[in-house]
Amino acid sequence: MQSPQTDQSLPKSASSVAIPQNWLLSLATTPLLITVLGTKALHEMLLNLSSNSEEIFRGDRLPVLHFPPSEE
Repeated sequence: MQSPQTDQSLPKSASSVAIPQNWLLSLATTPLLITVLGTKALHEMLLNLSSNSEEIFRGDRLPVLHFPPSEE
């Protein structure tokens, strides 16, 4: 009896080129790290913006307005 053929004896086509998984992982790491660091920087910027706008609306940095006395 003959043994069944394995996948090793089949010809490989040009479109089924296998890319090693560790290459894919290393290619995906850089964009992921950039995204995480960018998100952290955006978060800190929005926190600073919100605290600065809160200070403006609180009135600590607004000038004192002197109104003329009413003529009643």
